[in-house]
Amino acid sequence: MAEKIGIKFGRELNSFFSLTVINVVFSGMAMGISLSFAIVNAQAVVDMVMKGAIFTFSSAIAMWPPSQVFLAFLGIVAAGLSMKWMISSAEILSEIDEIKQDYADESGKLDSDGLTSLIVKTMAYYRGKKKAIKRLGLFSRIGGICFLANAALAINGALTPSAGFGATGLALANS
Repeated sequence: MAEKIGIKFGRELNSFFSLTVINVVFSGMAMGISLSFAIVNAQAVVDMVMKGAIFTFSSAIAMWPPSQVFLAFLGIVAAGLSMKWMISSAEILSEIDEIKQDYADESGKLDSDGLTSLIVKTMAYYRGKKKAIKRLGLFSRIGGICFLANAALAINGALTPSAGFGATGLALANS
């Protein structure tokens, strides 16, 4: 009996570990994309200034590209949020990796008391991080949808990796 429960517990740990890994990947990609977005738009503003555009208070509205300034700012904000997402995911990944390591160390000699101890430790961790864990599932779904949308719009062979990331993100969020 304890052996079956141990196997199910191991699968649960692997599933949760995969969810946190895909969130670290998605957050890193989101950070890269948002920084790229910010730099491209900021560069357009700098180019306009370097070409001799003179900004005065009265002509600022006519000459300043407000949409690009806003988009550069939006990219910087998105990069900051994705950095926060990455740090949160990495913290959870570290804790789950520790529990997973404890399970692997005890796997061969796991009795019902040792298994109960690991399950209680995991349950306590889940309860303590319930809000963050729900966000992992939500962000995994959002990331999966974004990558599937990217795959639908992709040209020149980028379809397979984007579709794979999207399907993985959605599948892990539901497991």
